[in-house]
Amino acid sequence: MNAIICKAGAPETLLPLTCTRGVADCVAANRTVLELQQETLQRAGFALGAADRNLCLYLRGDAWLSEEVLAELRQATAPMQVLDHDGVQLAWLNTSEDLPPAALELNTDAKAAFRLVYPWDLLKLNEILVGGLSQ
Repeated sequence: MNAIICKAGAPETLLPLTCTRGVADCVAANRTVLELQQETLQRAGFALGAADRNLCLYLRGDAWLSEEVLAELRQATAPMQVLDHDGVQLAWLNTSEDLPPAALELNTDAKAAFRLVYPWDLLKLNEILVGGLSQ
């Protein structure tokens, strides 16, 4: 299954971190958000690239999905969406870039799927990634 990371821009809520760069270029655990998203998607079995006529994962560039959430999405056979605790769509599976109108919702907790809205969200991501390291 292919995955596409949608551009997120440089939201003002992440200032001063986004004064000269977008969310994708912000750093957590010594990697850019884009690199982290790409690596996590690939570990979960997604191919990075263009959409095809099959189900494809569209991930917001300012969203973080855990490997567990990605594994569930990888097994899906119908359009599905992941919402954060505020009801904002973080990712969706569909055969086109359009948001699926009547897709199944994947319920997650705030640690497994969240938006990078404020600087402390990058700290949260950093804590998750560094906490998952083993010697």
